Amino acid sequence: MRTPPLVTQGGNPPAVRFGGSRLNDEMRAGARTEFGVWFDDCHFALQGSYFFLAPARSLDQFGSGLPAQPTGRPFINANTGQLAFELVPGFVTGSASTTGVTGADALVRVPVCCGTGCDTSYRVDVLAGYRYFGLNDQLAVRENLSPGAPFVPGTQITVFDSFRTENRFHGASLGAAFVGRRGGVQRGVDDAPRPRRHEP
Repeated sequence: MRTPPLVTQGGNPPAVRFGGSRLNDEMRAGARTEFGVWFDDCHFALQGSYFFLAPARSLDQFGSGLPAQPTGRPFINANTGQLAFELVPGFVTGSASTTGVTGADALVRVPVCCGTGCDTSYRVDVLAGYRYFGLNDQLAVRENLSPGAPFVPGTQITVFDSFRTENRFHGASLGAAFVGRRGGVQRGVDDAPRPRRHEP
């Protein structure tokens, strides 16, 4: 995800410590599986797939540090329309996480030509069905403040900003698959099970 600057540190201009770039943009582990079965010789087939990606998270904590290196939260001043900074007398924790990246489909596959009239060197199938995709994102910034006067010494204030998004796609899939064979070599756009040809 791409975010504006969320936490800064230092003087003028301050350095961006969290946000201001793409977060959770690194490579991650995942898995994908496909399955299918032909019914009634080669009249039609059912096939499907499922995949997921492992969760990703960015977590950083920043302190006030030296007086010359204050921690700030940038924002747009509604009165002037200019960028301003809120100084944080304490610690700031910033985190961004991506979870629930999943996808699946279920398709019906029908050969355009199959049986005694089909050329055994190639085959074209038509596919139609349902497709799903889901993605969840979360962005949070937590401020643990230790304010001075006029607050009682030892006072702690927590400010928490949290943003969540859920994306769900439900749609139809329509396409075609080509499989070609020549001698002992097979070439095509997929390696799904091939229907059997009826010999006269």
